[in-house]
Amino acid sequence: MRTEREIALALLMRAEKEETLSFDAMLAKALSNLDDEAEFHRSFLTRLAQGTYRFLPRLDYVIDSYASTPAKRMKPLIRNLLRMSVYQILFLTDVPDASACDEAVKLAVKHGFRELKGFVNGILRTIVREKEHIAYPAPEDESYMRVMYAMPDDVVQHFITHYGREAAMGMCMSLLLPKPFCIRLRNARMEADGVTKEILFAKMKEQRPALETEEHCFFEDSFLILHGGNPATLYGFAEGYFTVQDAASTLAVVLSGVKEGDTVIDVCASPGGKAACAYDLMHGKGCVIARDVSETKVAKMKETFTRLQINDISCAVHDARVADAPLNETADVLLCDVPCSALGIIGKKPEVKYRTSKEARASLARLQREIIDNVWRYVKEGGILLYSTCTINPKENEEQVEWITAHLPFERVDLSKRAPKALSAEEDLKNGMLQLLPGDYDTDGFFISALRRKPLNKDKT
Repeated sequence: MRTEREIALALLMRAEKEETLSFDAMLAKALSNLDDEAEFHRSFLTRLAQGTYRFLPRLDYVIDSYASTPAKRMKPLIRNLLRMSVYQILFLTDVPDASACDEAVKLAVKHGFRELKGFVNGILRTIVREKEHIAYPAPEDESYMRVMYAMPDDVVQHFITHYGREAAMGMCMSLLLPKPFCIRLRNARMEADGVTKEILFAKMKEQRPALETEEHCFFEDSFLILHGGNPATLYGFAEGYFTVQDAASTLAVVLSGVKEGDTVIDVCASPGGKAACAYDLMHGKGCVIARDVSETKVAKMKETFTRLQINDISCAVHDARVADAPLNETADVLLCDVPCSALGIIGKKPEVKYRTSKEARASLARLQREIIDNVWRYVKEGGILLYSTCTINPKENEEQVEWITAHLPFERVDLSKRAPKALSAEEDLKNGMLQLLPGDYDTDGFFISALRRKPLNKDKT
């Protein structure tokens, strides 16, 4: 039987090889295979695997400070074994240093590296002795954010270039650790079963005594859930009383101005959160069409809508880059939450920071442009194109909006009157745009812009 350390090591190894997989999804699958009685072991595996993966740049810096061979040149198993062990030594105060060292040596031998057990033991024992004296970079040093906030240089330089060093440091700090998840309550669904907000949270707390809730500053029906564990296991999730949705995502739909009787088309809809939010804001009175590019994504949407007991959202597989003439000029609101570099959700998906690059971001910007250049035709005269991303990149955000207004028959909409009071200081809302930075409002990093289609006789097409 594999130990928690051995499972964590396998996850770290797999994350290096299979760059398309979500680390947390791999961890969740590993956890599902553990015996139910092993609650402590599940907790230790989660802390060890997630923590090591989030802190890779910092752990490599420490290893490189004491090893004769740089971490990047080591055998993959030895590199990840050392990373995992150094994380225990530096961050897991309830794990004895001797245990971290001894278990690492055992794993090295078990996996065929007996000749390197002295190398592993020597490095780890040295770090144990020196851990209070590690020479980390000074705040003014170029490598400071990479090491202390475990953020790759590519992302750090991107943030500094576009937002300045002080803002970059704040974002890196905010994106380092996991954030509490946010839920959006579905009042109509709860009322149908006679469930109040108080009953919902009381039953959640019965399950998780440590659980805490905090109303989000944007909306009275959005709540941050602290110490809640897996949201899918909480009371009310299976019943559709709430959906996990960041307040920034809810905000995007609210700022679209969607109302009863509207036709809403969501062209990149999976997993269905914004389409469901639009449906709820319309009180189910209107038409919602949700599409995405693959059967897998559409299946995920259908799963979401089934759980929420929403039966009348139209779902279909469709590539948003491909024209669909019957939809032309039918949408009162077009939700265009395009594929993006996802820099704003690194706190939830740490793999993003290790897989992004300048070239990848440029490629995504081109894909976004292809999508926009096709789907704008679905918006009727006077309708709204709601453009959004969960990233922090002017080329994927502000520059796309500038292109839309320069080349397509759209104008920006003043969003200040639709926005929550908490955003009253955001001047860009008057110009039809909002860039939320991680840490500012307890949301993901998120970009939103609303544009109205001009009368047909003023089209530039």
